[in-house]
Amino acid sequence: MTAPAVVSTPEHKAQIGELVVPMARLMKRLDDTRAEAVRPHLQAQRETNGWFNDHATRISTLKTELEARATAYDRAVIENERKRREEEAAKALEEEKRQTELAALAAANGDLAGSAAADEKAEQAAIAAASLEGPAPKAADVTRVRSGGVVGSSRTEWKGEIIDIDNLDVVKLRPYLKRDDLQKALNAYVRTGGRECAGAVIKEDVKASFR
Repeated sequence: MTAPAVVSTPEHKAQIGELVVPMARLMKRLDDTRAEAVRPHLQAQRETNGWFNDHATRISTLKTELEARATAYDRAVIENERKRREEEAAKALEEEKRQTELAALAAANGDLAGSAAADEKAEQAAIAAASLEGPAPKAADVTRVRSGGVVGSSRTEWKGEIIDIDNLDVVKLRPYLKRDDLQKALNAYVRTGGRECAGAVIKEDVKASFR
């Protein structure tokens, strides 16, 4: 039977159906035969993968646990360094203030040499405070350790976490969303009954079906 190039009558559609239904049955037979042919190979693959994956999973779990311990230590080291810098900066500012007051007092008493010395110490304290209030050392430098041929440090990265999805600014994220992901979201919206969406056309589609 030859399929009509263009379906323009019920008879033409019936002819298409007489061809499509056997094709569907043949496709199923082919798929069933393929599945039967590959079954022993897939079983062997599953057994092999299972053996290797079991060991890999154990190692990965232990590795993750050990890295978590080191990460907790790194975070504590970085936090302690931050506190130390804050405390030393506060002490330096306090020393700057004290030396400035001493310089003023010495100047008022005519002790110009003492006033100059106190001014110099105040300036040194101000410089120290500024350096401590400036950019902190890199986390990798603060946490770096060496043991044999291994070097341990830390990496820092900015991460985002959604805490209120209803107020999430999707407009800012739109440039980073793939079209396929947006299409999936649109399809889900349509399946739940959505019929209007700016930037999209929602319409009922028709597709021929045979059984």
